[in-house]
Amino acid sequence: MAALLEPAGSVGAAGTRTFAAEDLHKFMHKMNLAETPFMSLVGTDEQIGKVQFDWNVDKFDNPRGAVGHADGVDFTAASTENAGANRRRMNNLGQVFERLPGVGFIAGNIGNVPGVTDEMVDAVQKKLMELRTDIEAGMCSLDQMATDDDGTNGSLTAGLGALTERTNSNTGLSAVAGQIPSTYLPPSASNLGGTVLTVSTGAIAAGSTLNATNFNEASLKAALKALRAVTKRSRTYHCIVGQDIRDAVAAMVDPAVQESAATIGITATKVMMKMRQEDSREINSVVDVYRGTNGELHFITTNLIGKTLRDSGAAVTATRANRVFTEDTKAGYIICKELWKVRYGSLVKVEELAKNGGGDRKVLRTYAGLHCHNPSASGRIWYS
Repeated sequence: MAALLEPAGSVGAAGTRTFAAEDLHKFMHKMNLAETPFMSLVGTDEQIGKVQFDWNVDKFDNPRGAVGHADGVDFTAASTENAGANRRRMNNLGQVFERLPGVGFIAGNIGNVPGVTDEMVDAVQKKLMELRTDIEAGMCSLDQMATDDDGTNGSLTAGLGALTERTNSNTGLSAVAGQIPSTYLPPSASNLGGTVLTVSTGAIAAGSTLNATNFNEASLKAALKALRAVTKRSRTYHCIVGQDIRDAVAAMVDPAVQESAATIGITATKVMMKMRQEDSREINSVVDVYRGTNGELHFITTNLIGKTLRDSGAAVTATRANRVFTEDTKAGYIICKELWKVRYGSLVKVEELAKNGGGDRKVLRTYAGLHCHNPSASGRIWYS
């Protein structure tokens, strides 16, 4: 029998055989690209024309009572109605989102990495995908407020957190960047915070600025009822939520959390049964849609809701270079997708940067901001 001619060599610290010939696959899979459900849902609106972009919000008056008009009586100036009395202005700021891929001289001209035909092409493709997640994280930020350009730091757009926060209100008639007119705040009952019961984490304390309530079916009913009271119609809303909130929704119909009094010492309030076909080998514990008398909630899981103004130690920092994205799995938003848009100042541009001997460099850059046609038909879920 012929001997194996490939030398065994030695095993390095990382488990590699230092003298053995390589058999390296020519495909390299990048597996952790986050989905961007918010941007996929809402789409884009008209182009941003300047750093601050404005729009008007309005609403109808409630029906009048039994007034009537006497025959032969003239109208007076006092009876004239101002159709623009409810009109308010909102605005937000745009933000530069950018990535800077670079490839050194050796890597770009001599490197031969299996799975990569061209290092710069691969870098640009990868950074374009990451740029989209940057924009999604900015739009879905829990703590990012509209911030103007100060000459050193660029402007920031107000995220979903700011535009669904009831304390972020403006009582005047003039717009304040990234704030909500006080008469267009989301209803209190659609801002949920309190103790959420999940299979894995148990009790989670209430968020301080929210309507403290347990996260359960009653709170979802209350949110839909409050939203209907504002919009005067039953709508379909999308709930873009973190993983713990999604687990809590699934737990609402999970018999495992509907225990009997003998097991956990409380009075059982509901008995639920799971049913499946006799020949089925699947167990379904997923809830995608909650349908109530006042509307529907469609749940979508995301990993891109979180805080964007914190450093790696979770402390708020004014130093832009130290800011990182921190995912919050216990938060989410209730949105009507027709009312939210991402507006761009331009499409993503790929530009060459000057070469100073270190290799090729490019900048991928776009300018975008969050637009809400009317924030009063929205809500937020935030447990901390």
